[in-house]
Amino acid sequence: MGLMLLAPLPVRPRRNALVAVAIACSVLLPITAFAGPKRNTAEPMADNEMRANGIYQDAKKSFDANDFQKAWELATEAEKIFAHPAIVLMRGRTARKLGHLREAEDAFRRADSPQLPKPLVRTLNDERQMLNDELHIKGELVVQVQPSNAVISVDGDTQKGSYAKWILAGKHKVELVAPEFRPVVRTVEVTAGDTQRIKVELARQGGTLIVVVPGGLQGVDILLDGKLLELTPESRIGDRAPPVNVLPGKHEVVCARGPQRVAKALQVELDAVVDVRCEGVEPPTHFPTKPVLGWTGVAVGAGMLSYGAWGLASYQSDKSDPRWNPTSTSNKPVMGTVYAVTGVAAGVLSYLFLARGSDRAADEKTARATDAPWPLPHPWQGGAVSPHPSAPDL
Repeated sequence: MGLMLLAPLPVRPRRNALVAVAIACSVLLPITAFAGPKRNTAEPMADNEMRANGIYQDAKKSFDANDFQKAWELATEAEKIFAHPAIVLMRGRTARKLGHLREAEDAFRRADSPQLPKPLVRTLNDERQMLNDELHIKGELVVQVQPSNAVISVDGDTQKGSYAKWILAGKHKVELVAPEFRPVVRTVEVTAGDTQRIKVELARQGGTLIVVVPGGLQGVDILLDGKLLELTPESRIGDRAPPVNVLPGKHEVVCARGPQRVAKALQVELDAVVDVRCEGVEPPTHFPTKPVLGWTGVAVGAGMLSYGAWGLASYQSDKSDPRWNPTSTSNKPVMGTVYAVTGVAAGVLSYLFLARGSDRAADEKTARATDAPWPLPHPWQGGAVSPHPSAPDL
Protein backbone atom coordinates (compact mmCIF):
# COMPACT_ATOMS: atom_id res chain seq x y z
CA MET A 1 0.00 0.00 0.00
CA GLY A 2 2.82 2.41 0.78
CA LEU A 3 4.30 1.90 -2.65
CA MET A 4 0.96 2.46 -4.22
CA LEU A 5 0.62 5.80 -2.39
CA LEU A 6 3.99 7.01 -3.62
CA ALA A 7 3.29 5.98 -7.19
CA PRO A 8 2.67 8.88 -9.61
CA LEU A 9 -0.91 9.79 -10.45
CA PRO A 10 -2.23 8.97 -13.87
CA VAL A 11 -2.13 11.78 -16.41
CA ARG A 12 -5.94 12.38 -16.54
CA PRO A 13 -6.42 12.80 -12.75
CA ARG A 14 -3.47 15.28 -12.70
CA ARG A 15 -5.07 17.31 -15.51
CA ASN A 16 -8.40 17.37 -13.66
CA ALA A 17 -6.67 18.64 -10.54
CA LEU A 18 -5.06 21.50 -12.43
CA VAL A 19 -8.42 22.47 -13.91
CA ALA A 20 -9.96 22.49 -10.43
CA VAL A 21 -7.17 24.72 -9.11
CA ALA A 22 -7.64 27.13 -12.03
CA ILE A 23 -11.40 27.38 -11.41
CA ALA A 24 -10.84 27.99 -7.70
CA CYS A 25 -8.37 30.79 -8.44
CA SER A 26 -10.73 32.44 -10.92
CA VAL A 27 -13.45 32.51 -8.27
CA LEU A 28 -11.36 33.54 -5.25
CA LEU A 29 -9.12 36.19 -6.78
CA PRO A 30 -11.93 38.73 -7.56
CA ILE A 31 -13.30 38.24 -4.07
CA THR A 32 -9.85 38.83 -2.61
CA ALA A 33 -9.42 41.92 -4.77
CA PHE A 34 -12.80 43.29 -3.68
CA ALA A 35 -12.05 42.69 -0.01
CA GLY A 36 -9.62 45.63 0.26
CA PRO A 37 -7.84 46.52 3.45
CA LYS A 38 -9.13 45.29 6.78
CA ARG A 39 -11.08 47.68 8.99
CA ASN A 40 -11.29 47.76 12.76
CA THR A 41 -14.95 46.92 13.30
CA ALA A 42 -16.92 44.72 15.64
CA GLU A 43 -18.59 42.90 12.75
CA PRO A 44 -16.72 40.18 10.91
CA MET A 45 -15.04 41.45 7.75
CA ALA A 46 -16.81 38.94 5.51
CA ASP A 47 -20.20 40.14 6.73
CA ASN A 48 -19.31 43.80 6.07
CA GLU A 49 -18.04 42.90 2.63
CA MET A 50 -21.22 41.02 1.83
CA ARG A 51 -23.49 43.88 2.93
CA ALA A 52 -21.46 46.52 1.08
CA ASN A 53 -21.39 44.38 -2.07
CA GLY A 54 -25.18 44.01 -2.01
CA ILE A 55 -25.69 47.78 -1.69
CA TYR A 56 -23.04 48.36 -4.36
CA GLN A 57 -24.94 46.12 -6.81
CA ASP A 58 -28.13 48.12 -6.15
CA ALA A 59 -26.18 51.33 -6.78
CA LYS A 60 -24.97 49.97 -10.13
CA LYS A 61 -28.55 49.15 -11.15
CA SER A 62 -29.72 52.67 -10.23
CA PHE A 63 -26.77 54.17 -12.14
CA ASP A 64 -27.59 52.14 -15.24
CA ALA A 65 -31.21 53.32 -14.93
CA ASN A 66 -30.00 56.97 -14.85
CA ASP A 67 -31.27 57.41 -11.28
CA PHE A 68 -28.05 59.09 -10.23
CA GLN A 69 -29.38 60.57 -6.99
CA LYS A 70 -30.39 57.15 -5.66
CA ALA A 71 -27.15 55.62 -6.93
CA TRP A 72 -25.17 58.30 -5.09
CA GLU A 73 -27.06 57.66 -1.85
CA LEU A 74 -26.53 53.89 -2.10
CA ALA A 75 -22.84 54.25 -2.94
CA THR A 76 -22.38 56.61 0.01
CA GLU A 77 -24.05 54.10 2.32
CA ALA A 78 -21.93 51.23 0.97
CA GLU A 79 -18.72 53.23 1.39
CA LYS A 80 -19.50 53.87 5.05
CA ILE A 81 -19.74 50.10 5.57
CA PHE A 82 -16.74 49.04 3.49
CA ALA A 83 -14.63 51.53 1.53
CA HIS A 84 -13.59 49.33 -1.37
CA PRO A 85 -12.12 51.25 -4.38
CA ALA A 86 -14.91 49.97 -6.63
CA ILE A 87 -17.50 51.49 -4.30
CA VAL A 88 -15.56 54.76 -4.07
CA LEU A 89 -15.37 54.83 -7.88
CA MET A 90 -19.14 54.38 -8.15
CA ARG A 91 -19.65 57.25 -5.70
CA GLY A 92 -17.35 59.47 -7.78
CA ARG A 93 -19.19 58.59 -11.01
CA THR A 94 -22.57 59.49 -9.49
CA ALA A 95 -21.15 62.72 -8.02
CA ARG A 96 -19.91 63.73 -11.48
CA LYS A 97 -23.31 63.02 -12.99
CA LEU A 98 -24.97 65.14 -10.29
CA GLY A 99 -22.62 68.06 -10.93
CA HIS A 100 -20.51 67.72 -7.77
CA LEU A 101 -17.21 67.80 -9.61
CA ARG A 102 -14.91 68.51 -6.67
CA GLU A 103 -16.41 65.61 -4.76
CA ALA A 104 -16.00 63.39 -7.84
CA GLU A 105 -12.38 64.49 -8.17
CA ASP A 106 -11.68 63.48 -4.57
CA ALA A 107 -13.44 60.12 -5.03
CA PHE A 108 -11.44 59.30 -8.18
CA ARG A 109 -8.22 60.06 -6.32
CA ARG A 110 -9.14 57.67 -3.51
CA ALA A 111 -10.34 54.98 -5.94
CA ASP A 112 -6.95 54.92 -7.69
CA SER A 113 -5.65 51.92 -5.77
CA PRO A 114 -3.95 48.60 -6.64
CA GLN A 115 -7.01 46.89 -5.18
CA LEU A 116 -9.25 48.31 -7.91
CA PRO A 117 -10.19 45.44 -10.26
CA LYS A 118 -8.53 45.72 -13.66
CA PRO A 119 -11.80 46.06 -15.63
CA LEU A 120 -12.58 49.18 -13.59
CA VAL A 121 -9.17 50.81 -14.12
CA ARG A 122 -10.14 51.84 -17.65
CA THR A 123 -13.46 53.15 -16.34
CA LEU A 124 -11.57 55.26 -13.79
CA ASN A 125 -9.31 56.72 -16.49
CA ASP A 126 -12.28 57.54 -18.73
CA GLU A 127 -14.11 59.22 -15.83
CA ARG A 128 -11.06 61.31 -15.00
CA GLN A 129 -10.77 62.46 -18.59
CA MET A 130 -14.45 63.44 -18.72
CA LEU A 131 -14.08 65.24 -15.38
CA ASN A 132 -11.14 67.30 -16.65
CA ASP A 133 -13.12 68.22 -19.76
CA GLU A 134 -16.07 69.38 -17.63
CA LEU A 135 -13.87 71.45 -15.33
CA HIS A 136 -12.74 73.46 -18.39
CA ILE A 137 -16.26 74.26 -19.59
CA LYS A 138 -18.22 74.45 -16.32
CA GLY A 139 -18.33 76.61 -13.23
CA GLU A 140 -19.73 76.02 -9.75
CA LEU A 141 -22.97 77.71 -8.69
CA VAL A 142 -23.74 77.81 -4.95
CA VAL A 143 -27.15 79.15 -3.88
CA GLN A 144 -28.17 79.66 -0.24
CA VAL A 145 -31.67 80.84 0.60
CA GLN A 146 -33.82 81.57 3.64
CA PRO A 147 -36.25 80.12 4.60
CA SER A 148 -34.64 76.70 4.47
CA ASN A 149 -37.73 75.08 2.91
CA ALA A 150 -37.45 77.20 -0.23
CA VAL A 151 -37.24 75.40 -3.58
CA ILE A 152 -34.32 76.43 -5.80
CA SER A 153 -34.64 75.98 -9.56
CA VAL A 154 -31.69 76.55 -11.91
CA ASP A 155 -32.81 76.25 -15.52
CA GLY A 156 -35.47 73.77 -14.40
CA ASP A 157 -33.13 71.71 -12.18
CA THR A 158 -34.80 71.93 -8.77
CA GLN A 159 -33.38 71.36 -5.32
CA LYS A 160 -34.67 72.20 -1.84
CA GLY A 161 -32.89 74.32 0.75
CA SER A 162 -29.51 74.77 -0.95
CA TYR A 163 -27.89 74.28 -4.33
CA ALA A 164 -24.24 73.53 -5.14
CA LYS A 165 -23.46 72.15 -8.60
CA TRP A 166 -21.08 72.60 -11.51
CA ILE A 167 -23.00 73.77 -14.54
CA LEU A 168 -22.07 75.02 -18.00
CA ALA A 169 -20.49 78.45 -18.06
CA GLY A 170 -22.83 81.27 -19.10
CA LYS A 171 -26.07 82.87 -17.93
CA HIS A 172 -28.61 80.85 -16.00
CA LYS A 173 -32.07 81.54 -14.63
CA VAL A 174 -32.40 81.02 -10.87
CA GLU A 175 -35.88 80.86 -9.32
CA LEU A 176 -36.52 80.77 -5.56
CA VAL A 177 -39.98 79.85 -4.26
CA ALA A 178 -41.34 79.20 -0.74
CA PRO A 179 -44.86 79.12 0.72
CA GLU A 180 -46.01 82.49 2.16
CA PHE A 181 -42.94 84.25 0.73
CA ARG A 182 -42.45 86.36 -2.36
CA PRO A 183 -40.76 84.45 -5.19
CA VAL A 184 -37.45 85.73 -6.55
CA VAL A 185 -36.11 85.29 -10.07
CA ARG A 186 -32.50 86.16 -10.91
CA THR A 187 -30.16 85.78 -13.84
CA VAL A 188 -26.71 84.58 -12.77
CA GLU A 189 -23.60 84.35 -14.93
CA VAL A 190 -21.25 81.45 -14.20
CA THR A 191 -17.57 81.52 -15.23
CA ALA A 192 -15.74 78.33 -16.23
CA GLY A 193 -13.49 77.00 -13.47
CA ASP A 194 -14.81 79.53 -10.94
CA THR A 195 -17.40 79.49 -8.14
CA GLN A 196 -20.37 81.86 -8.15
CA ARG A 197 -22.14 82.23 -4.79
CA ILE A 198 -25.46 83.94 -4.16
CA LYS A 199 -27.34 84.30 -0.89
CA VAL A 200 -31.00 85.36 -0.82
CA GLU A 201 -33.44 86.01 2.01
CA LEU A 202 -37.01 85.88 0.74
CA ALA A 203 -39.48 88.52 1.92
CA ARG A 204 -42.68 87.29 3.49
CA GLN A 205 -45.86 87.82 1.50
CA GLY A 206 -48.52 89.99 3.07
CA GLY A 207 -49.30 93.58 3.95
CA THR A 208 -47.85 96.29 6.16
CA LEU A 209 -49.51 97.42 9.37
CA ILE A 210 -48.81 100.78 11.05
CA VAL A 211 -50.35 101.64 14.43
CA VAL A 212 -51.01 105.34 15.13
CA VAL A 213 -51.72 106.53 18.69
CA PRO A 214 -52.86 110.16 18.98
CA GLY A 215 -51.05 111.80 21.86
CA GLY A 216 -47.86 109.75 21.38
CA LEU A 217 -46.61 106.24 22.12
CA GLN A 218 -45.10 107.06 25.51
CA GLY A 219 -46.72 104.82 28.14
CA VAL A 220 -48.78 102.91 25.54
CA ASP A 221 -48.67 99.11 25.07
CA ILE A 222 -49.66 97.68 21.68
CA LEU A 223 -50.75 94.08 21.15
CA LEU A 224 -51.10 92.53 17.70
CA ASP A 225 -53.10 89.30 17.60
CA GLY A 226 -52.37 88.76 21.27
CA LYS A 227 -48.65 89.43 21.06
CA LEU A 228 -46.98 92.44 22.64
CA LEU A 229 -44.98 94.64 20.29
CA GLU A 230 -41.53 95.42 21.66
CA LEU A 231 -40.92 99.12 21.08
CA THR A 232 -37.56 100.73 21.74
CA PRO A 233 -37.37 104.17 23.40
CA GLU A 234 -36.39 105.63 20.02
CA SER A 235 -39.42 104.09 18.29
CA ARG A 236 -41.74 105.64 20.91
CA ILE A 237 -40.89 109.16 19.76
CA GLY A 238 -43.96 110.46 17.97
CA ASP A 239 -47.33 108.80 17.50
CA ARG A 240 -46.58 106.18 14.78
CA ALA A 241 -45.24 102.72 15.62
CA PRO A 242 -42.70 101.09 13.26
CA PRO A 243 -44.33 99.16 10.39
CA VAL A 244 -44.98 95.44 10.88
CA ASN A 245 -45.30 92.87 8.08
CA VAL A 246 -48.36 90.64 8.54
CA LEU A 247 -49.98 87.90 6.53
CA PRO A 248 -53.12 88.73 4.55
CA GLY A 249 -56.29 88.21 6.55
CA LYS A 250 -58.02 89.36 9.72
CA HIS A 251 -56.04 90.80 12.63
CA GLU A 252 -56.73 92.51 15.97
CA VAL A 253 -54.86 95.45 17.46
CA VAL A 254 -55.20 96.43 21.13
CA CYS A 255 -53.77 99.73 22.47
CA ALA A 256 -53.60 100.30 26.24
CA ARG A 257 -52.54 103.22 28.42
CA GLY A 258 -53.17 102.39 32.06
CA PRO A 259 -56.86 101.51 32.47
CA GLN A 260 -57.71 102.86 29.00
CA ARG A 261 -57.92 100.17 26.29
CA VAL A 262 -59.01 100.30 22.67
CA ALA A 263 -59.40 97.22 20.42
CA LYS A 264 -59.48 97.41 16.62
CA ALA A 265 -60.37 94.60 14.19
CA LEU A 266 -59.02 94.99 10.66
CA GLN A 267 -58.53 93.20 7.35
CA VAL A 268 -55.12 93.31 5.64
CA GLU A 269 -54.87 92.57 1.93
CA LEU A 270 -51.81 91.45 0.00
CA ASP A 271 -49.29 94.30 -0.50
CA ALA A 272 -51.61 96.73 1.30
CA VAL A 273 -50.45 99.34 3.84
CA VAL A 274 -52.99 99.74 6.66
CA ASP A 275 -52.94 102.54 9.27
CA VAL A 276 -54.74 101.76 12.54
CA ARG A 277 -55.64 104.73 14.76
CA CYS A 278 -56.07 103.95 18.44
CA GLU A 279 -58.19 106.91 19.57
CA GLY A 280 -59.32 106.94 23.16
CA VAL A 281 -56.02 106.28 24.93
CA GLU A 282 -54.74 109.86 24.87
CA PRO A 283 -52.90 111.05 27.99
CA PRO A 284 -55.10 112.85 30.56
CA THR A 285 -55.50 116.60 30.02
CA HIS A 286 -57.49 117.61 33.21
CA PHE A 287 -56.65 120.88 34.99
CA PRO A 288 -53.99 120.36 37.72
CA THR A 289 -56.00 121.83 40.59
CA LYS A 290 -53.82 120.81 43.51
CA PRO A 291 -50.52 122.05 42.06
CA VAL A 292 -52.05 125.37 41.08
CA LEU A 293 -53.64 125.88 44.51
CA GLY A 294 -50.47 124.79 46.26
CA TRP A 295 -48.14 127.16 44.46
CA THR A 296 -50.72 129.94 44.68
CA GLY A 297 -50.79 129.48 48.46
CA VAL A 298 -46.99 129.61 48.52
CA ALA A 299 -47.06 132.85 46.55
CA VAL A 300 -49.73 134.40 48.82
CA GLY A 301 -47.81 133.33 51.91
CA ALA A 302 -44.66 134.91 50.52
CA GLY A 303 -46.58 138.12 49.84
CA MET A 304 -48.01 138.22 53.36
CA LEU A 305 -44.57 137.58 54.81
CA SER A 306 -43.17 140.42 52.76
CA TYR A 307 -46.00 142.75 53.82
CA GLY A 308 -45.49 141.85 57.51
CA ALA A 309 -41.77 142.43 57.22
CA TRP A 310 -42.44 145.78 55.57
CA GLY A 311 -44.80 146.73 58.41
CA LEU A 312 -42.22 145.95 61.07
CA ALA A 313 -39.52 147.81 59.17
CA SER A 314 -41.85 150.80 58.76
CA TYR A 315 -42.58 150.82 62.51
CA GLN A 316 -38.89 150.93 63.33
CA SER A 317 -38.39 153.77 60.86
CA ASP A 318 -41.25 155.81 62.39
CA LYS A 319 -39.79 155.44 65.89
CA SER A 320 -36.59 157.17 64.83
CA ASP A 321 -38.55 160.22 63.62
CA PRO A 322 -38.68 163.08 66.24
CA ARG A 323 -42.26 163.74 65.23
CA TRP A 324 -43.25 160.13 65.91
CA ASN A 325 -46.62 159.68 67.62
CA PRO A 326 -46.82 156.27 69.42
CA THR A 327 -50.58 156.36 69.31
CA SER A 328 -50.83 156.47 65.53
CA THR A 329 -48.48 153.48 64.91
CA SER A 330 -49.17 151.32 67.92
CA ASN A 331 -50.83 148.59 65.80
CA LYS A 332 -48.05 148.29 63.18
CA PRO A 333 -45.86 145.81 65.11
CA VAL A 334 -48.81 143.58 65.85
CA MET A 335 -50.15 143.62 62.28
CA GLY A 336 -46.69 143.12 60.78
CA THR A 337 -46.06 140.13 63.01
CA VAL A 338 -49.48 138.63 62.21
CA TYR A 339 -48.98 139.03 58.45
CA ALA A 340 -45.47 137.56 58.59
CA VAL A 341 -46.48 134.51 60.67
CA THR A 342 -49.63 133.94 58.62
CA GLY A 343 -47.65 134.20 55.35
CA VAL A 344 -45.05 131.70 56.51
CA ALA A 345 -47.73 129.26 57.69
CA ALA A 346 -49.75 129.60 54.48
CA GLY A 347 -46.71 129.14 52.26
CA VAL A 348 -45.35 126.13 54.14
CA LEU A 349 -48.72 124.36 54.40
CA SER A 350 -49.55 125.02 50.73
CA TYR A 351 -46.23 123.58 49.64
CA LEU A 352 -46.35 120.51 51.89
CA PHE A 353 -49.94 119.44 51.27
CA LEU A 354 -50.67 120.69 47.74
CA ALA A 355 -47.64 121.53 45.61
CA ARG A 356 -45.17 118.99 47.01
CA GLY A 357 -47.79 116.26 47.37
CA SER A 358 -48.82 116.52 43.71
CA ASP A 359 -45.19 116.38 42.53
CA ARG A 360 -44.49 113.27 44.61
CA ALA A 361 -47.60 111.51 43.27
CA ALA A 362 -46.55 112.29 39.71
CA ASP A 363 -43.05 110.95 40.37
CA GLU A 364 -44.40 107.72 41.87
CA LYS A 365 -46.78 107.23 38.92
CA THR A 366 -43.92 107.72 36.46
CA ALA A 367 -41.75 105.24 38.37
CA ARG A 368 -44.52 102.62 38.34
CA ALA A 369 -45.08 103.09 34.62
CA THR A 370 -41.34 102.76 33.95
CA ASP A 371 -40.40 99.87 36.25
CA ALA A 372 -43.54 97.77 36.47
CA PRO A 373 -44.18 95.10 33.81
CA TRP A 374 -47.36 94.86 31.78
CA PRO A 375 -50.14 94.46 34.39
CA LEU A 376 -51.36 90.89 34.76
CA PRO A 377 -53.51 89.10 33.98
CA HIS A 378 -54.47 89.90 30.38
CA PRO A 379 -56.17 87.20 28.31
CA TRP A 380 -54.57 88.51 25.13
CA GLN A 381 -51.02 88.68 26.44
CA GLY A 382 -48.57 86.50 24.50
CA GLY A 383 -45.04 86.62 23.20
CA ALA A 384 -43.31 89.57 21.61
CA VAL A 385 -43.67 90.65 17.99
CA SER A 386 -40.73 92.23 16.24
CA PRO A 387 -41.75 95.54 14.59
CA HIS A 388 -38.89 95.32 12.08
CA PRO A 389 -40.44 95.14 8.61
CA SER A 390 -37.78 92.77 7.21
CA ALA A 391 -38.27 90.15 9.94
CA PRO A 392 -42.04 89.55 10.23
CA ASP A 393 -43.31 87.02 12.74
CA LEU A 394 -46.94 86.83 11.76
